[in-house]
Amino acid sequence: TAGTSGAVGELVNASFETGNTTGWTVAPAEALVAKHVYVQWPAGGSSVPDGNYELSTWHQTAAFATEISQTVTGLEDGTYTFKAYFTRGDGFNEVSLFARNCGGAEVTPETIPLTDPTQWLAVSLAGIEVAGGSCEVGVRVDSNPENWMNADLFTFEKEE
Repeated sequence: TAGTSGAVGELVNASFETGNTTGWTVAPAEALVAKHVYVQWPAGGSSVPDGNYELSTWHQTAAFATEISQTVTGLEDGTYTFKAYFTRGDGFNEVSLFARNCGGAEVTPETIPLTDPTQWLAVSLAGIEVAGGSCEVGVRVDSNPENWMNADLFTFEKEE
């Protein structure tokens, strides 16, 4: 499973196979308590790109904004790509991949497009300049009630 070893320079719990968000920071933390962000088995008999679990965001009655991120350390200086697989419904204000505090030029977040309910789409944020050994990467979600998003198999790899 990609990125699950927790070795230096790799994402921890990249496919959420711990069954929770271990290794990731959810901000605000109340998003976990309110169940805006959670880890689940795929709903409706669908599958996931890797393993058995997926990261999900949804709430029936509340609008919310959250970030799920991780700071990767021990990185060689260079250019990296942050990638994940997504499936999501319509109506969001924003769903995007981001990288920040990487020591190089800031990169514009990559918007995650609308998909069919059972379609997993790979979305990449390329050209992330890392200098100084660390980089924070994640996904930002600004949701209206009943908007859903699922994510799986996050990777952060040095470009050739």
